[in-house]
Amino acid sequence: MGNWSKFIGAGLGWALGGPIGAVAGYFIAGAMDPDAGAELHNPANRGHIVFTNLIAFMALIVKADNKIKESEKKSAMDILSQMFKLDHQDQALSRQMFTKFLNEHIDVDELCAGFNKIADGDMKIVLMEILFKIALSDMEFHPLEEKLIDDIASQLGFSEYEIRSMKVSYTSAHGDGAKTAGGAQDIKKYYDILELPYNASLDEIKKAYRKLMLKYHPDRFAGIDPVAHELINAKAAEINEAYNKVQSAKQN
Repeated sequence: MGNWSKFIGAGLGWALGGPIGAVAGYFIAGAMDPDAGAELHNPANRGHIVFTNLIAFMALIVKADNKIKESEKKSAMDILSQMFKLDHQDQALSRQMFTKFLNEHIDVDELCAGFNKIADGDMKIVLMEILFKIALSDMEFHPLEEKLIDDIASQLGFSEYEIRSMKVSYTSAHGDGAKTAGGAQDIKKYYDILELPYNASLDEIKKAYRKLMLKYHPDRFAGIDPVAHELINAKAAEINEAYNKVQSAKQN
């Protein structure tokens, strides 16, 4: 049995209506008890809360378009299994929790409020990358999925430019939107990736590039699992490409 089984089992107990313990209850509901703050410093509890939140967010995205597609369910479970190195028993428990979330109402505002209390900026970045990956696993970005992701990102503190940057990274990779080689649409995409207005100066472009490379530098995420690390590496490469394209276009 994998070493995640114990806390997954506890999380499953909460998801199925049983007791989970004070910490997960407070944070999932978005209502932190003043006396429960010290529990957050317990690494086991923190991991438990993050895991449960992650499954809840995944379930929200999978059912956002009112169609629960097997491709999106598989994408979500594959990500969980790889991130937490789940064995067969852990996977079975996680699937049960995930299924329960799919069939229950989840309050987006409360979930985001709870996640804001436990997650740092890097954790939020990884979460958003995962949600985009799941949403587009069926090669379609449904308007209801887009609306939900915009809402989640906004509540987690991402700016309009940051949301647009994440969105264009995934939708362009899946062929959404017209794309003309070397044309205006192509260049706008690169400005979006750099989180810049389309009339940004060369100095603003350079500053944005440096800021983003610090934000998404793979070394900052060296301790995370290979799945999340791969997403961050891809984002860093994309930022480099966007910078080179925009800088070249600006100078010509």
